[in-house]
Amino acid sequence: MSSMQRKYQIFCAVLAIVLLLSCKKDNITNSEKEKILPIVMTDTISNVSYDKVILIGKINPGTTDILYHFEYGTTMSYGNKSVQHSLNAGSGLVTVMDTVYNLHSSTLYHYRIVCNAGIDTIKGADRTFTTLNDPLPTIVTNPPTNITTHSAIFNGTINPHGISSSYYFEYGTTTSYGSQSPQKNINTGPTQITVSDTILNLQPATLYHHRIVCSNSAGTSRGDDRSFTTADLDYFPKTPGCKWIYSFYDAVHLRSDTVTVTITSTGTWVYTASSGTTVYPAYTEGVSVSPNMVQMNSNSSESRIYMLPFVAGNTWNGPPPQYTFVNYWVSRQDSITTPAGKFYGAFLVRMAAFNGGNTTYIDDRVFVPKIGFVKRNESITGAAIGTVSAYNWVLISFKIVE
Repeated sequence: MSSMQRKYQIFCAVLAIVLLLSCKKDNITNSEKEKILPIVMTDTISNVSYDKVILIGKINPGTTDILYHFEYGTTMSYGNKSVQHSLNAGSGLVTVMDTVYNLHSSTLYHYRIVCNAGIDTIKGADRTFTTLNDPLPTIVTNPPTNITTHSAIFNGTINPHGISSSYYFEYGTTTSYGSQSPQKNINTGPTQITVSDTILNLQPATLYHHRIVCSNSAGTSRGDDRSFTTADLDYFPKTPGCKWIYSFYDAVHLRSDTVTVTITSTGTWVYTASSGTTVYPAYTEGVSVSPNMVQMNSNSSESRIYMLPFVAGNTWNGPPPQYTFVNYWVSRQDSITTPAGKFYGAFLVRMAAFNGGNTTYIDDRVFVPKIGFVKRNESITGAAIGTVSAYNWVLISFKIVE
């Protein structure tokens, strides 16, 4: 091959390489010219509250599948971001939004939308919003329950909206109230809860007003007023026509009888043994009821004083005329069963009387409010002669006249 031919081949090879590189450069340029970057816009917020907000933006993803999220925080450094979402290429202009939670109330926040398209990151303009003040608690005064002569349970419903709050019930005989229950704290999420408190030392047969009061950092909410009337002092039924029938057993003489107790038109309690024998002779008993005591005086000089209200653990003294001193104790029994039925909320009232150390009289009565005594055990013992009497009473039937 001549020198001229060799030079011509080298020239053709170089020309081919130049043309190839030139063609590749044109293809890359055309491809890059076809790529359209996303368009992102930070939009105005929606539904701002004291602890959350809906962030809104607009995106046109262009020719590339993209990922996007919102950045937010109390400065333009942001520091927080929402959940990341995806958007397909060619979607056109789309409005996107996301809800962010656990914000601070009364606080200025910055936010913007951020879009990732491959190696490119496009950020929207910065915008701001301010969260609302803490909301007042939402509360409802519910009806009271377990109303007795001297107590009631107050009930209410509270939605603290996730903010630490405290509540109490105020109550009194007018809408000025004047008394309140102990203050209690709650710290729960934005859900509704039921609260209650037991109020003691009320007066019987009395109209009371009450309402729930709840406070947080935003202020104080007061529930609607409700009213109720405490029960009358019908610990011992006292209306003429009331009647009790007991089985009666003398454990000393081993004799049984039936004793009927009735309240006459004059209010006197009359005890009558059905056999008419001297096992348990008829006698009368006067019963007087006052706000703080019940006194029972019989024609056999017995006197029993029961302090009201009955509360488990109460003790008191009250000497009848024929004894040196008397002690009383009250304990609670959940239930008691007799031939007359099963009763709940019963109290055992024990009277122990002593006379100069020679005689001891024990009278245990199981009492059910609104019904009366349903069971009774009596015993008298002397220091030298042992047990001289022991009587057991059990309620067979009853008729209570309101």
